[in-house]
Amino acid sequence: MGKDNGFEIITDSSSDLTEEMRKELSVSVVPLSVTIDGKIYKDYPDERDISRRDFYSLIRNKKTGKTSAPNVSDFEKEFEKILSAGKSIFYIGFSSALSSTFSNAKVAADKLRAIYPENEIILCDSLCASLGQGALVYYACKQKEKGYSLKDVYEFTENEKLKICHFFTVDDLKYLQRGGRIPKVVSIAGTMLNVKPIMHVDNKGKLVKIYSIRGRNNSIEELANKVKKGLSAVQNKGADVFIVHGDCLDDALILKKLILRSIKPKNIYINTIGPVIGSHSGPGTLAVFFVGKDRSLL
Repeated sequence: MGKDNGFEIITDSSSDLTEEMRKELSVSVVPLSVTIDGKIYKDYPDERDISRRDFYSLIRNKKTGKTSAPNVSDFEKEFEKILSAGKSIFYIGFSSALSSTFSNAKVAADKLRAIYPENEIILCDSLCASLGQGALVYYACKQKEKGYSLKDVYEFTENEKLKICHFFTVDDLKYLQRGGRIPKVVSIAGTMLNVKPIMHVDNKGKLVKIYSIRGRNNSIEELANKVKKGLSAVQNKGADVFIVHGDCLDDALILKKLILRSIKPKNIYINTIGPVIGSHSGPGTLAVFFVGKDRSLL
């Protein structure tokens, strides 16, 4: 359970935290939404609107998910729950380069500062995505548990965020093509050649393709190599590693096994990618996150 310290940490559902992690960290999560066949589902960590299993079943049956950020009033409602209890807020948000989520939170915060002048509302643009954002929230909460002040936790988080390394691969290029990440001709050619992209999130918080690998197994091995190289560079083999998957747990377990062949992390967390990120990356997406020296391409 999180320590009080006079402030609460809040994030959004692009962090891909499970309900168990959310409870352990004592954080509030503002949900983004996905619309499928005209029905709006909010991406709650406890899956009350739609389960991860049902979401991926719909996507595999050729349904398309259209995602949307929380609006300003959504943030006002969640922020006021904390402010009205006399506490301050530290919000860690989805990369502003990938969504309007952070900008909407900022508008809400600006409005509420006039109403609650005695409470601090501090925002951090994580420049992270998925469980990379979740990892940053995790480490911020651990600092809070140690008794650090809001200012100290904010400064720690700002200093740490560009050390959160993100590496992704996808199994089906059509989802990246549909989202405008790659041209249609590249998607078709890549599918024919069994090409799997290796991507990362750069210092501007943008999803960037680094290079391509032939074959699914090779792409998974490459993710493991990134972890080995990245953690060895900072001599941090006892670090935490965070893995997320798009309804492909077996591949996530293969990645874990490959990592453990050369490195003995303190913890390896495995979560399922939620409907919002999953709508853009598709089933079969696999990603790994860890704290390295920086977000260089290694």
